[in-house]
Amino acid sequence: MAVVVTAAVFVVACSKDKDSGKITLDSPAVFFAQAGGSATVGFTAQNIKTLSATSKPTGWDEAVVDLAGATISVKAPSAEDIESGDAVKTGSFSFTGYTPGGTLVSATLFAGIVTTKDISAEVANSYIVTEPETNYLIDATRKGDGSQLATSYVNVVWQTASGFVQYADFEDGKASFYIGADSDDATKIKQGNAVIGAYDAGGTLIWSWHVWAADYDPEAGRFQRLYADEPQPRSPGERQFDDGQDTRFLRVILPVGPQRPVHRAEYLPGL
Repeated sequence: MAVVVTAAVFVVACSKDKDSGKITLDSPAVFFAQAGGSATVGFTAQNIKTLSATSKPTGWDEAVVDLAGATISVKAPSAEDIESGDAVKTGSFSFTGYTPGGTLVSATLFAGIVTTKDISAEVANSYIVTEPETNYLIDATRKGDGSQLATSYVNVVWQTASGFVQYADFEDGKASFYIGADSDDATKIKQGNAVIGAYDAGGTLIWSWHVWAADYDPEAGRFQRLYADEPQPRSPGERQFDDGQDTRFLRVILPVGPQRPVHRAEYLPGL
């Protein structure tokens, strides 16, 4: 079974004098629920004479490119190959095309055997996500109070680091986004904050949601803060740090809901 991101468009175009070409993938990524799965992604090609796969993730089969049918087929490696280390769970395919005049055009497709977690039933303005290498789904047609939104597409408005949230997409009323693993510990989620915006057909930002990725159990809900006897709930986006003399907290303040969300960070001693 594969979950395919389809609404977001990935375009690569090159031009050389009057000889230009363009490849538009229907999806920048394809996600597999299990090893050994296969999926097909469509694309449109403008003035492209040839198109071929030039690189693939370790252990994955070569992607099959059908230029006439405008499809790219990929197959995930087996569970045995992944367990033995002969194949990786995620990676990117690269494709190279040429126009009739010889101009090079390239495209990239991300593929991964990852978990897709649908939390769209939990309508809110802010979400805590904790699982690494996961494609999350949220309801992008309703505000936190349940009122309707005329969402046409979604995009990342702001994030703590470039590439923190990837492959944001809108399909069947749901926004999807992928967050990978921590570079030092693959069992933990890459931590950070992001704002995902909903846009109408005219390109106007009409709403936004705050996403906090943390190695933190929200069900625990309480923690002992320094210099206080009373446990307090941890705020979304709040991170503890120690400068050697005092323990403080970094709270990322991210408005959610209104148009044109802004952001700022503050150091708050002891809360």
